[in-house]
Amino acid sequence: MFSSLDEVAEKKEMLDGMIDSEFDGTGWWRRGWVPFLANGGGDFLCVDVSAEDGGEPGQLVAFWHDWEDRSVKFPSFEAWVRELADSMETGTLKLT
Repeated sequence: MFSSLDEVAEKKEMLDGMIDSEFDGTGWWRRGWVPFLANGGGDFLCVDVSAEDGGEPGQLVAFWHDWEDRSVKFPSFEAWVRELADSMETGTLKLT
């Protein structure tokens, strides 16, 4: 689901605040990530504005609340929008 701007700010502030306490500096969350899609279960697709762990700024990273995988799902927001539009045009939905 798309998050409202208020939800994005709220979730980002909450997760940024958990870096030193809950996440204990383990790389579970990065300050450069901005969560813009949510599944309602604490998982997000995030724009990585700083690429602190490598890659390119602007890549989209998956954040799973209970799994340490932080894989890059799309190389850019543009690539994600392109795949979304293609899926809408063809009537398919790719869950990646």
